[in-house]
Amino acid sequence: MTKNIEYAILLYHEASLADEQRNIERAEMLYMESRRIFEHEGGVHRRDAANIMNAIGFMKQKIEDHNGVLAAAQEALKVLGPVRYTEAGGDESEIRLQAWNLIGNTYRHQARYDEAEQILQKALEYASSIFGEESEQASIARNHLGILYKYTGKFEQGEKLYRDALNSLTAKHGELHSSVAVIYHNLGGLFHARGDFATGEPYARKAWEINCQLLGENHPITLADAAAYAGVLDGLERHDESEPIYVLALEAFEKMYTSIYVPAMTVQPGYLESKLLRLYPDSVARQIQAEPTTYNYQIQISFATEEARRKWVASPQHQIAWPAAAALAKEFKWRGYDVMGDDYQRQ
Repeated sequence: MTKNIEYAILLYHEASLADEQRNIERAEMLYMESRRIFEHEGGVHRRDAANIMNAIGFMKQKIEDHNGVLAAAQEALKVLGPVRYTEAGGDESEIRLQAWNLIGNTYRHQARYDEAEQILQKALEYASSIFGEESEQASIARNHLGILYKYTGKFEQGEKLYRDALNSLTAKHGELHSSVAVIYHNLGGLFHARGDFATGEPYARKAWEINCQLLGENHPITLADAAAYAGVLDGLERHDESEPIYVLALEAFEKMYTSIYVPAMTVQPGYLESKLLRLYPDSVARQIQAEPTTYNYQIQISFATEEARRKWVASPQHQIAWPAAAALAKEFKWRGYDVMGDDYQRQ
């Protein structure tokens, strides 16, 4: 190993540490310098350069910088070069799959559903061809595509993908595994979105039970599973069972909002106000014929200008607040709006 490569690896580890500490600007600078050295060395180290671009993509994903995610992942693919279906299924193939999944999931967040489907289907075909139909990589690709199909209402296609992934993962790991819990959660969410609460109940419950054993009752992932399961119980009108679960899960999110998110926002220039909105219980939602959704919270944030909002997203406080919120959620979306009218009358 040359001294240049040793230095590039050191820079990469320093960048990863800065990434963990939410020092995005420093992390990106170190990642890019490490990439420059790897590319200069050439040969097999081009895959290291591509892997670094994926790391930047995942970092940008944490702060909802969708354009940044796309730029980084697309650059990773450019560094790797054209697809070769004779690849042996090593690190290069893993890096390619990561980049495709980053791009596909980002297109989903941007509601670019046709483009998302195209690239996530490509990822699944590639994973199945290179690693095998029953591989972990193919199961991950099925899960990503299944999530898209849930969003777009293609429930039968999504269900098949989830079930195929579940069969492969349980055969490989047994039931008591985090990747298995993810699929159970997503199956529960799919049936919840369809309004088929009875079918979804055992899947949502299983996800919660697995993560209670693996992570403990108060872990953010477990709490997100608990909230999802409570939503299914509400749909079955088993409110006596859902209420204590809601209390456990929702209190954690609401506490995060008041103790972490609000203090982080109030010091930002141009910040006006925010509201944490909780969805009505399913019983009330059905009475008012509300559109079904798997979400249970919305944070509504107002800034004086779009420039001020972008500065908030880039701020050190956001690098702390957003991961705290995201850790308590299984999925999220965001939308930006201009205020075109206001009838605010409170004094």
